[in-house]
Amino acid sequence: MKILSLNIVEFGGLSGRQFDLSEGLNIFEGENEAGKSTVWLFIKFMLYGMPRKGHEDRERSVSWRGHRAVGSMRVRHEGREYRIERSFTESGRSGNERMNIYHHASGEIAFPGKEAGEVFLGVPKEIFENTCGIGQMRLSDLGGKKGADAIRNLLSSADETTDITHIEDKLDKIRVQYRHKNGKGGLLYELNAQINDAKKQWETAIETERRLCLLEEKMKRNQEQSEKNAERLSLVSEQLTQLGTVELLRRFERLREMLAQKSELDRKISELKTSAQKTERELCEADAATLRTLAVNLRTAKLREASQKEALAKMAESRTYDEADAELGERLEAEGGASAILARLKKYSKGFALCLGGGLTLLGIGAIGVIVTPILMAVGALLGVGLLSVSMMARKKRLALAKSFGQTPDTLPATLTRCTEALRARREEGKAQIEAEASYRAAEGLVREIEEALATALRRTLPAAEVELTVDAADREATRISAHLSELRALLANRSALAKTLADEQSALASYDEAALRESLTVDPAALASLDPTRLETERRFLKGQAKTLEDGFRASQIELISVKTNAKDPIELADRHSELCESYARAEEYYETLELALGALSEAAGTMSGNIAPALGRRAGEMMSIISEGRYETLAAGADYTPTLLDADQLTVTADALSAGTRDAAYLSLRIALVSQLFEEDLPPLMLDDALCQIDDVRTARILLLLSKLCEEQFQCLLFTCHTREARICDEKGLHYAKHLL
Repeated sequence: MKILSLNIVEFGGLSGRQFDLSEGLNIFEGENEAGKSTVWLFIKFMLYGMPRKGHEDRERSVSWRGHRAVGSMRVRHEGREYRIERSFTESGRSGNERMNIYHHASGEIAFPGKEAGEVFLGVPKEIFENTCGIGQMRLSDLGGKKGADAIRNLLSSADETTDITHIEDKLDKIRVQYRHKNGKGGLLYELNAQINDAKKQWETAIETERRLCLLEEKMKRNQEQSEKNAERLSLVSEQLTQLGTVELLRRFERLREMLAQKSELDRKISELKTSAQKTERELCEADAATLRTLAVNLRTAKLREASQKEALAKMAESRTYDEADAELGERLEAEGGASAILARLKKYSKGFALCLGGGLTLLGIGAIGVIVTPILMAVGALLGVGLLSVSMMARKKRLALAKSFGQTPDTLPATLTRCTEALRARREEGKAQIEAEASYRAAEGLVREIEEALATALRRTLPAAEVELTVDAADREATRISAHLSELRALLANRSALAKTLADEQSALASYDEAALRESLTVDPAALASLDPTRLETERRFLKGQAKTLEDGFRASQIELISVKTNAKDPIELADRHSELCESYARAEEYYETLELALGALSEAAGTMSGNIAPALGRRAGEMMSIISEGRYETLAAGADYTPTLLDADQLTVTADALSAGTRDAAYLSLRIALVSQLFEEDLPPLMLDDALCQIDDVRTARILLLLSKLCEEQFQCLLFTCHTREARICDEKGLHYAKHLL
């Protein structure tokens, strides 16, 4: 691969720089901090992209002005020219990076989805940096174990800082990077996830395409429907306008009809007032209400009067006591009452019993005295006779008391109770009769009072000759008044409503000219008779709403269409991306299998590689050492422990500890160039020397430039970055072909 040109739009501290390179030796000359290392970083950026966040090279690569890195690089590879375009913009933790490779002649994309360094060089970034990039000489201590290890590492891994064990670890890490032991991580896992994601995106893109077609078809139908809707809306609006004109003309006719109706109502109201009024007083609802109330009151009062009269008659017929008993009861009451009479009767009965008993007892004692003593007999007999006499007197009084009431002593108590009750009943019934007579007289007075009020009320609405003081007459007059007032109210309400309607219609039609309306009517009203204005108005509102809905739907579809188009992706590109990922997965899986095989055979291969490559490297490095040393050293070799040795012109061995610092630098440079030739074989990458000769004297620098010039003639391209002018001067003095680029 050869770099033909560099176009640095914005990178690190450089911007707007263009470099056209020679396919041979190129010298980039500039002071310290002029940007030489930046150009070297730019080439790595073009081939392998931006390093991870936190890496030193990333901090030096992103422009502090625009916070980005942008540029292009033109290269020649296998006889064809390509242009690499890459841009990086800082965004969050990872940033946003884009890269494309184009055929320079046609502008078509080449190698889509592939990394430029792997396409044109076929090696990862680390190998490119450690082989093609040579900084200041780092083998001044080439002798000893450190130097031996560096050479061995160069032979084994193309990196003087990486030994074989590290390579094995690195290969194992790479293998793990491709697939974790649990199968849930690694590049292969991620590629598989990307394949699934790409497939989903592809399917989504196909669905989006279908959705776009449906949206466009929907918008087309929407537009067609909107046009039909507008035509129909125009027709319906015109019909409604004509119907509105016809309706206005009808309203003018109805207005004239209502004026005639109002006149007729005025006439009827006047006639009704004249025919219904029989006195000078104007009838009102209060008259009917008064008459109805008086009729109800009169009916109630008469019913009450009849009821009271009937109660008096029943009271006279239903006496509950005996008059003789009641008279006797009055006598009892005059003599102290039944209880006093009974007490006397009880007193006589008790005296009779006591005296009778005592007398008989004393007579018995007297009989006993005949035996005992004559005195006792005389006293007992006398006292006994006296008590018996008293007993007889008490009995006579008891009988006399009972006889005075026409009873015997045994029947007297019951008779006294009956007479007392008869007296009480006569008094209660007498009191009730007095109250009933008072109620009857009050009922008669109320009837007369109501009849007088009724007569007064009837004389207000009827002539005296027609007044009849009956309930039916009052009801008839009340009904007549209510009927008259109801009819009058109905007529007045109709007239009021008609007057309001007339006023509203006259106000509403005041702004219209009936004659002008008739002239504006372009359609025969008969042709409009079949049209329903309510239906037409409903249809017009529907059409307006539908127009709004269609417009909103069209706008929503437009917005959705724009949104879908904005987010839409090309299904073909996504299908290609899916295919590429599948191919990448297949290659990665193959590479993973290769890594496993390589790890298994690395120990054996390392020894074999050292044995096979070391002689070839020695011969190639020896040829370059011969040029640098002007034939003093023609062979460079490494022993079993990789300790470097040189053979001088006399074929004598010179060990590393006997070499000067300059010779060790030359040996290191020769080994690096030989290693590049061995690794890349035919399509050699550019050789980058970043201030690699700054510590070498002019004589040895001239020899190295001579070597580089010869290598460039053998398909090498060399980019030499220096802060001195001597390299260009030496090339001019030696007549070496080169291209100079100032920074």
